[in-house]
Amino acid sequence: MPLLDIDSVISSKEVGSRFRLVNLASRRARELNSPVETTLSQQSVEFCKVTTNALNEIICNKITFEDDLQEGV
Repeated sequence: MPLLDIDSVISSKEVGSRFRLVNLASRRARELNSPVETTLSQQSVEFCKVTTNALNEIICNKITFEDDLQEGV
């Protein structure tokens, strides 16, 4: 299993918590599993599993994400 530096991402201001990291990675993995026309292509193909590639993309800042958590408030 590859070792990803998750702790440094959790402490960053963009992610901030382990729950948010898991939430973002799961959303990205779902996008990669069933892409639509507007889906950003896979930025990382280093690993076999889509979930690990999604985590790697977030950790290496290969993708950016919008903060949509404030929309429901």
